[in-house]
Amino acid sequence: MSSSPLPWLASPSYLPSKNWTAVATLFGVLVSLNLLGKIIRSTVLVPKLTIKDDLPKVGLRRADGKIRGRAVVCGGSVAGLSAAAVCADHFESVLIIEAEGSPDKLGMDRPKATEFRTMEDGPNTLRTPIPLRKRLIQYLALHGNSSCLVEDPSLLHTPTSLLPRIWPMRNLRASKAISKPPASRGGLFWMVVSLPLSTPSRTTAHTNTKVVDPVISFVPSTFVLSFSNKLTPEVFTTRDPRTPIGLSVSREAFETLLRRLVVKSRPNISFITGTVDGFKRQAHDNRHLSAVTVRDQEEQPATFIVDATGPAQSSYHKWLKNSGFDLPASLQDEYDPCLSYAQSVYTLPDKLLPEIEKLFIHGLTPGSVWSNAPEPSTGEARMLYMYWTEDSNRLMIVCGGWGATKEQRPHGIDEIREYTKSLRNAEATPQWIFKLYDLLEQLGEECSPWFADYHPGKMSLIKYHEAPQGTLPSNWVAMGDAIVKLNPIYGQGCGKAMMDVVTLDSLLRHVPSQQDLPLDFSEKFFQKTIARTGGMWDGNKANDYGFPTTHPAKGETLEVNAFARAFGRNFLYAGLQSHKVQTTFIHITAGLVPRTDAFAPSILIRVAWQWLKELTNQRRA
Repeated sequence: MSSSPLPWLASPSYLPSKNWTAVATLFGVLVSLNLLGKIIRSTVLVPKLTIKDDLPKVGLRRADGKIRGRAVVCGGSVAGLSAAAVCADHFESVLIIEAEGSPDKLGMDRPKATEFRTMEDGPNTLRTPIPLRKRLIQYLALHGNSSCLVEDPSLLHTPTSLLPRIWPMRNLRASKAISKPPASRGGLFWMVVSLPLSTPSRTTAHTNTKVVDPVISFVPSTFVLSFSNKLTPEVFTTRDPRTPIGLSVSREAFETLLRRLVVKSRPNISFITGTVDGFKRQAHDNRHLSAVTVRDQEEQPATFIVDATGPAQSSYHKWLKNSGFDLPASLQDEYDPCLSYAQSVYTLPDKLLPEIEKLFIHGLTPGSVWSNAPEPSTGEARMLYMYWTEDSNRLMIVCGGWGATKEQRPHGIDEIREYTKSLRNAEATPQWIFKLYDLLEQLGEECSPWFADYHPGKMSLIKYHEAPQGTLPSNWVAMGDAIVKLNPIYGQGCGKAMMDVVTLDSLLRHVPSQQDLPLDFSEKFFQKTIARTGGMWDGNKANDYGFPTTHPAKGETLEVNAFARAFGRNFLYAGLQSHKVQTTFIHITAGLVPRTDAFAPSILIRVAWQWLKELTNQRRA
């Protein structure tokens, strides 16, 4: 007889066999479901919802030669330049038509100085810049680009770099020297140290052409965000080396970088300056376009056409209709977040740098960004972003928000100081910010300050993926803002355009070089790209609808997507506490993992717990 006080533990015979069978069955079911989920994710969700599988193929030489004819790209900004580079790998030649010519014809050199105009604003005399590219309202603003653009250390053994694949540059990698942020309250959007691009000429493995890397400094960046100073500081005392990275650089510098790379790496690309005013339909095939018409110039024959002209979305509103492709008005989804903000820019003199470095416990380096984003549920609709870029050694301060009045878009340091004090939870604002204001005020004109107001206007999605079958030209696509204009404050525009570019490359690789584009090429492109990028539009709209000053789309109310907004908010809050949640969020926005990863059990548990804590706190309040 067993001496154990619990004899059923001493002998399995005391446990009914049916219990063992149930446990084994449950275990088998769970293992099978887990395996099935992984198979569905890798074979269905990843290819459909992400660019991960397509990225390794970008930049590779076509096996059967290039497609006959010329691709014409309308627009020469980020989307247009990137699309042209991909088209150059697939077509015999490419022409870029851009409305605003550059001083050196190709825009390979940044302007030596920015031109300004002065204006009176109450007691202040302000300088505002006159951008080289007047059609880009954020030409001189900082751009935070997605983690699909550079090597992502959190996706080990996976080729996730877009820029080095289009333009192979061995030094376009994440620096291992990561800044250690201070344990202070307030949002921190921390970036690793700057990485200049300057290596000798070489022959690339992908294009077999020499590439001279431009000497343009930019900052690879990690991504962390806070809401209304709501942040647990312990999260930022260390930085996991697997944290996803992106790029932070001004639009001016980033576009110059792309132009240099296009010119140096793709000799089959040419440029002209002109205003596109329409398309010409092919006479013997009404599903094809044959040329692009340019105002006061001869028409440009085209085998394939890309509209990358930006938020005017002229293909939908004018060009396709005028060439005989009559699309329904219901394809446009439009709303107005009523967003406006002011950007104040200070060029930091060398003598000021040691003083600024003292403001942080661990030192303020180029690329460090402090952010205080508004949280709709608190009633605060104003934001404060502050970042120091190595690009021209500028310190940029952004103030404003949803429904912001003129008084809520400060320009002088004294106004910015009072604005900062008036924000929700202002008592949590780090004191070094006010010390920085004092330093900038003391130096005054030595920092050559200038100011600019931004009014992004309405956000718009053209739902080409819902166009009736056979109503789109087969040899035409749109890119970036020409499909969807996203809220620029979320910093997703360039990343979205790059995802479109990767999608285009993947489809062109299936077109034999000796054949015309298939009749459903355009339809396939829009179906594929909306599956990958549609979440950006839905997420932007859900968050913008949280602010009462937003004007919703026709037929909608601000209650639309309320659940998605609440889930997304708690998802981000959980990311402040969990590296895994934070990384998943960044990878979703970069198109590197499917959106369904947000509902993985390990993520869902953390989000649900965070949501429960929020509800509990609201009831106590």
